[in-house]
Amino acid sequence: MPNIFYIMGKVKELWSQAIWERITKNLNDLVNLQVARGKTKTSISCEIGVKLPTLCHYLSGKIFPAYDTLIKLCLALDCTYEDILGSLDYPRTWQK
Repeated sequence: MPNIFYIMGKVKELWSQAIWERITKNLNDLVNLQVARGKTKTSISCEIGVKLPTLCHYLSGKIFPAYDTLIKLCLALDCTYEDILGSLDYPRTWQK
C-alpha cells in the first residue's frame, strides 16, 4: 500500500503546478493584450520598475513578482490582482 503522505505530497505538487500555470497564462494574456493596444514589454517593465529580463521571467513562470510589483503590474496592465491570480468567484474583467 502506498504511503498516504507521499500521495498527498504528489497531489499538492500537481495542484500547485496547475495554479502556477494558470497564473502564468493569465499574466501572458494580459501583457499580450497591452502589447496589442500599443504598449511594449519594455515600457511595461519600466512602468513596474523592473528590467525586461525580469518581466520575461515572470511571463515564463520562472519567478513570481513580489507583492509590491504585483500591484504595479495590475496598474500597468489595467487589471485587478484577481485577473492575474485567478478566482473562481469572479470573471476576468479583461476577457469581456
